[in-house]
Amino acid sequence: MRPLARWFRRLLHEERGDVAVIETLLWLPVVVVLLGTMGVALRQHATASIAQDAAEAAARAARSGATAADGRQRGEQSLAGSLADRAERCAGTVDTSRWDSGVVAVIVTCETDFGGLAYVTPGPHRVTWSWTETVDAARIARTAP
Repeated sequence: MRPLARWFRRLLHEERGDVAVIETLLWLPVVVVLLGTMGVALRQHATASIAQDAAEAAARAARSGATAADGRQRGEQSLAGSLADRAERCAGTVDTSRWDSGVVAVIVTCETDFGGLAYVTPGPHRVTWSWTETVDAARIARTAP
């Protein structure tokens, strides 16, 4: 028998390494699900960060207004600028109803879809972030009727 044929026959009948293949096949689904879960967590964290940044910026812009109406307009403009061209679907509200008490609040809600990671968590997820800023009391006193 030729050496190559003997080597090939020995390779076919050798059983070393079979356990490693089976273990790999058993652990593979676990690793895939763990990586998918990490992807979902990172995506949700990124969405929360977008909502937080937009809410903070809008609240700061709103508190710089001269009146409640001006503050609301500035806050809404800031929200529109912060949330433009995002993959996430986001919407926000600027609440200046407590302007006379020196408080302005912004609530931003973002919805994210995980796309290919639907096997880990199906459907879109919603993240809501609110931010409150105080309005300068001297500004309120100057603009009060």
